[in-house]
Amino acid sequence: MDKALEHLLSTVVQMRREAEELEKEDDVIWTYMEIEKCEKPNQINISNSLLYDFLKEQINLVQVEVGTYKQSSKVTNPEREMKFTVTN
Repeated sequence: MDKALEHLLSTVVQMRREAEELEKEDDVIWTYMEIEKCEKPNQINISNSLLYDFLKEQINLVQVEVGTYKQSSKVTNPEREMKFTVTN
């Protein structure tokens, strides 16, 4: 698992544009990414396959917050695609 976590950390570091946060807890990694100064989206599409190369049964959770809109979604390997329709 350590090699997989190192790979994920490396990937997250490459994706970082500003001061996002990263927390490690046992076999879970929480990442926080924020996009500022953009128009409010009507829909957000996310493709998430982090750690799929390392763990057959990987589950990825994503929570999207836009203003007061808050929604979560889960994908299990090999699923990747998540769609959020912002309703507020």
